[in-house]
Formats: sequence, C-alpha cells, structure tokens
Amino acid sequence: MTSTLTAASLSVTITEAITLNGQEQGSTNAQTIGSINNVFKRIISVPTSEITLVTNHASNVAGATFDEDNVKYIRITNKDDDNYVSLIVANSEADEFELKLKAGTSFVLWDQNDMLNCESGAVTPGAGIEGIASINAIANTAVVDCEIFVAST
Repeated sequence: MTSTLTAASLSVTITEAITLNGQEQGSTNAQTIGSINNVFKRIISVPTSEITLVTNHASNVAGATFDEDNVKYIRITNKDDDNYVSLIVANSEADEFELKLKAGTSFVLWDQNDMLNCESGAVTPGAGIEGIASINAIANTAVVDCEIFVAST
C-alpha cells in the first residue's frame, strides 16, 4: 500500500514575556523545520528507577526508537507540579551527562545528530562530536509524568 501521508513543516515558537520598568524585555523566536513526516507524542510516568525515554538505532526504528539522522526536534516536558526528573543523555560510546528537569520545565533538542561531545578535562570544540544514542529518565522522590514529543523526517 502506498502511503498517502504528505510531509509538513513543524513550527516551533518560543516566547518570553516580561515588562520591566514599563519596557517590554521579552522576545519571540520561531523556527520552522521542513519535511517532517513522523511525530511521536506520549505522556509517560517516570518512576524513581531509571527508564529509557528515547533511543536512536537506524536499523531498528519502531516505537520510541528513531534513526538519529532523521530526528529534527525532541522536547521533553516535566508535567509535575513539585518534583524534578533527571534526564541522562548518552552517546554511543556510553559517555553521558545528566540534567535536572524541574517541575513544569522543558528540555529541547534541535537536530540532535552530531551534537554530543563528552570528554574528561578540556573539550576540543568540534572534535569527537557524536549523535545521541539514548535519553533516560529517573524521578527524584515520586513518579513524575513527562511529555515526550519527537519530530523526524
């Protein structure tokens, strides 16, 4: 069966709104990503033990597994009112970094292929940059709901 799906553009807009001393200091930035024909959206309950949210394996694309060459946008939002979740981002060499995603905040990646460089000591810009192999999560004290949105070509 031939697909009837037509690729579309994803529009992402980030707006900061603040007025200080009577002057608007915020801004709006928009980005359009063309040729998107796959989206993955899910709300998942993250327990206090580590789970995998997203993996990248070109030869085994299914469910929450994607081809890193095709992923153009990833957003993970902590939907909890109080608790944080730790995100563990790793490359194929098992180098990883962890970040704290506080309640109500989001982590956004744009075109995550060739963007992760983990070295001990000084980092040499541009050297050793790889794509992201996985994003895992662990809640700090209680189950946390996270929304995952992935757009790919």
